[in-house]
Amino acid sequence: FDLVKHQIGQVHMRDLFLEEYPWRTLISALAGMNFGGYCFAEIPESSDPIRVLKYYRGLFRAYQGL
Repeated sequence: FDLVKHQIGQVHMRDLFLEEYPWRTLISALAGMNFGGYCFAEIPESSDPIRVLKYYRGLFRAYQGL
């Protein structure tokens, strides 16, 4: 991660509920480098996109320990 972190401008993320992926480690590393880019949710379409964004925001903040 440290070798390429200066080149990271966007992160493509799948479902945050997948426990086998080290989300907390990734989000902590992004925070540690003061990541100012974009995170894209690579997930299926939803009929309620606002609800999905709130879900992602909540999980993202939980993984940050906020």
